[in-house]
Amino acid sequence: CRIFELKHIHGFGDYHEQVIGFAGEKEISLKEFVKEIEKKLETKCHLFEFGKKQIKKIAVVSGNGGSAIVREAVSKDFDCLVVGEAGHSSYHTAKEGNINLIAAGHYATETLGVKALMNLLKEKFDVDVKFIDAPSGF
Repeated sequence: CRIFELKHIHGFGDYHEQVIGFAGEKEISLKEFVKEIEKKLETKCHLFEFGKKQIKKIAVVSGNGGSAIVREAVSKDFDCLVVGEAGHSSYHTAKEGNINLIAAGHYATETLGVKALMNLLKEKFDVDVKFIDAPSGF
């Protein structure tokens, strides 16, 4: 959420009683937000436009959020949910819930955490680290 400059960031996404994502706020057009994601993550998004054209409440879960995460985003009245990849059931759950769903790429969303951990280890322990980029196409 920090990379997208969201405000009021907090945990989001319950998976077996663990928070697996974040949420926040940013007033932006849906199309501009997709462009921002594509630029900052160097990825190609798949937009499932089922909600508002102007968004504010945004939830983000890396990897595969699944339809349960989509249902949670709908129940908490989010305008947009960003995930790594979206399956068939997530598509229909988003459509029925009138929420925008952005699939930004499983690899592109998962590597953000790995890179953040890498930088933390480098800073905290003064060790040499290297990110080995191995995109999967997902």
